[in-house]
Amino acid sequence: KEPTISIFSLELSDNNLVGEIPKEIGWLDDLVFLHLSNNHLHGVVPKELSSISNLLEIDLSGNEFSGTLPSFLFNDLLSTRVLKLNNNNFEGFTDLDKLIPLKTKLSRIDLRMNKLRGPRPKQLKSRRITTYIDPQQENYGFE
Repeated sequence: KEPTISIFSLELSDNNLVGEIPKEIGWLDDLVFLHLSNNHLHGVVPKELSSISNLLEIDLSGNEFSGTLPSFLFNDLLSTRVLKLNNNNFEGFTDLDKLIPLKTKLSRIDLRMNKLRGPRPKQLKSRRITTYIDPQQENYGFE
């Protein structure tokens, strides 16, 4: 069995961290707040993050993450209320209305300054999910 570590909040923003998030992040079973913003983290967001069911806030903004938006952040982490992924290198087609399940507790998502494209979200406002995207800029091309 993998070891478990009891940490409530991990605040490592603005620390010049370099590299990838280790897969061992999944061992932090009790983690509620994960703030890793404004570092030099890159690669993909590890799937092991999805095993932390109590996460209320995830802030990965201001890094160099790439690839498509990880669907597990929306489908597996249903307790998450705040998800900040802005100022990264996420790319590809993203239909937010289909990506975010009805049973989510998400109340705020920030996707600004990425390389995402997709249809303008129509249902999120009625679901009381505040969405920050860049419709006026070239990095979010609505269809």
